[in-house]
Amino acid sequence: MNSYQKKNDYEILNASPSYFNTLDSYPRYPLANDPQASMQTRNYKDWQNECEGITPSGFGAFSFIISIIIQFQSFLSEPSLSGGLGIGLDIADSLIADDVSQLSAREVRDLIQSGLTDLAISIASGSFNDIVEKYRDYLEVFKRWESGGRTDDDTRETIGRLIMDAERAAAELNQFSHGDYKIPLLPTYAQAANLHLKILRDILIHGEDLQIISTADRQFYRDKLFGGLKNYTNYCVDQYNAGLNQIKEAGTSAANWLRFHRFRREMTLSVLDLIALFPTYDIDSYDLPVNVELSRIIYTDPVGWTVEGMSTIYPWYSPYNRLAFNQLEAETIRGPYLSTWLDYIDIYSSQYSSLKVWSGNANTMKTIGGETRRQDGSAVGTPQRITVGNTDIFKVELTAGVHHFLIDYTNPNPLRSYGIINSKFFMTNGSTPTYTGSVGSMHTQTGKVAALPGVESEVPTANDYTHRLSDVINLTGGLPQHGSNSVRSSLVAHGWTHKSLKRENIIEANQISQIPAVKSYSMSGGLTVRHVSDHTGGDVVYFAQVGRVKILCKFTSPGYYKMRIRYASDYSATMTVNGIPVSLSSTTQVRSNLPYEAFQYAQVGPNHVFAVLTPKTLEFDIYGGVNGFMIDKIEFIPSNITTLEYEEERDLEKTKNAVNDLFIN
Repeated sequence: MNSYQKKNDYEILNASPSYFNTLDSYPRYPLANDPQASMQTRNYKDWQNECEGITPSGFGAFSFIISIIIQFQSFLSEPSLSGGLGIGLDIADSLIADDVSQLSAREVRDLIQSGLTDLAISIASGSFNDIVEKYRDYLEVFKRWESGGRTDDDTRETIGRLIMDAERAAAELNQFSHGDYKIPLLPTYAQAANLHLKILRDILIHGEDLQIISTADRQFYRDKLFGGLKNYTNYCVDQYNAGLNQIKEAGTSAANWLRFHRFRREMTLSVLDLIALFPTYDIDSYDLPVNVELSRIIYTDPVGWTVEGMSTIYPWYSPYNRLAFNQLEAETIRGPYLSTWLDYIDIYSSQYSSLKVWSGNANTMKTIGGETRRQDGSAVGTPQRITVGNTDIFKVELTAGVHHFLIDYTNPNPLRSYGIINSKFFMTNGSTPTYTGSVGSMHTQTGKVAALPGVESEVPTANDYTHRLSDVINLTGGLPQHGSNSVRSSLVAHGWTHKSLKRENIIEANQISQIPAVKSYSMSGGLTVRHVSDHTGGDVVYFAQVGRVKILCKFTSPGYYKMRIRYASDYSATMTVNGIPVSLSSTTQVRSNLPYEAFQYAQVGPNHVFAVLTPKTLEFDIYGGVNGFMIDKIEFIPSNITTLEYEEERDLEKTKNAVNDLFIN
């Protein structure tokens, strides 16, 4: 048996966001040139140059950014001012100590092969760190003043000066958006924009107490906040797509697809997941702590043999294997669908002599209120089952292999077959169920890990993980198949959802609860799930005509609640939620690539308050819509209405309905 043992304990595989800025069917990108046409004139050096920078590696700065976004989610749900100030200080410390701006800029520069110099990056990083330092100084003094009972007027004045200094510094975002700076500095821009929005929000909330703004000033800073929400979000999405297009235009090879895939993944984790939180800075709509769930799926790179430098045994992405950009994209990235959680995976094998590898799988996935099943690759023989249930898989460790079916060292492109021999699934309950094949005569590469970083560690653990495994795909991507005398030559990709995406729709009595519309359990009447924007944190439920969507919500405490829908629509219309009317305005003239301002809120009622007398699970039936209407989220807001006020509102509503019935009849 020939084998190759990686010297490193782990090889962290890169991942990517699961969606594109398009609604077209696959293949998503037509190929202008034949990727095989140039192979006859290429040599090994050409191939090495093309593959430079795409060999799977660690997450670097982006593991720090993932943890910072988790901290911001904690900040949004934090009920106390002192707790929020403490989280803010932790975030500021992390941004500076880990030099996130400089590290992320270098990594993005290398991906898009930009000519941005280290000096330019260093200057921009220094400017960003100056903003963070000013923000941190303000928070530190504010926290000290808050804990001391707010009695020191001199400290109050100092806080006011510091926060205004921080706001002026953070407002200068154009220093991160010049020419060649734009794409490499996009993560820095997003972090700076986030700090600016946070500072503006603090000015509006605490400005009068700190005696730094008057009633007249308030409108000025409110306009700055709402203008920033729109402009910063749209800028980030525009530059994200500009980066994707720039890489896509570089070629149709598998190596370039991996570079594209990595950029998409890193920008999703560092930019798109962050701007998905921006709407919660809207102080008019979010005056309570808020729970945010990110529903998008992020796919790690396909796992296969990646060792370089061996004669005629090339990495799976070698141009000698003739994989195609479009086919890799079509097979690796699922189309949009309702949120699911893995229940079990049936893994099928194909065998040649003593060699046996993963050749297909069927995933059974739970939805809220049901289940669905997906099949990839072969389904021949008796499968090995990996049971997931209600636990989470936070990491997968694999052994990849490559086999020569026809060895001819004078031929630079003999028959090769790629496959996964072993795959160990690490679960939060401590179990590690494993798919086991047979090495036979394959060259093997062990220690390959598919995962996304934890908060504290680059390789996640059962106690420190940010994403759970939600999808497994067996694909060929265009790898040559060698007939009945060989195993299926294939790769395995993994999809991950954010840990914040709960298995139930939980409604709390002390915070605003956001429920992504894709966590519905039933759709009918021409409804589909679509990707229409990159800033929403996931996909939307799209109406092509009048339809119905149902959602189950579990209320943890008795209380009174209001409900609203975050939506976009081509036309004005009326819907009902459990029979209660909802008026919809036209918000957009487009149905894809929707900007921030295309999404608005519709109140259910609009003044309707419903009572939950005991903890229970309730069904909400949303009916109506028009072609071009789409729901992003359903939100539940605790109401401080008293029981007496609730009864009076209900009596008034009954009276209005009775009067309406008289006129109708």
